[in-house]
Amino acid sequence: MKNPKVLAFYIVAIIIIVAVAILALTVSGNSGAFYLCLGIIAGVVAIILSKLIMSRKSKKK
Repeated sequence: MKNPKVLAFYIVAIIIIVAVAILALTVSGNSGAFYLCLGIIAGVVAIILSKLIMSRKSKKK
């Protein structure tokens, strides 16, 4: 976490998750919004994991 770019990426990802979750809940209070949020969170988590894997591979070289 010493890399400022990685830290900035985490902050942006968290802001996007929160903003989309609030928007989805405001637009519609049904379970569809909940599943939409879960899908977006899962996508962001996958992006973060892929970034971590890529950074570890580059450190090994």
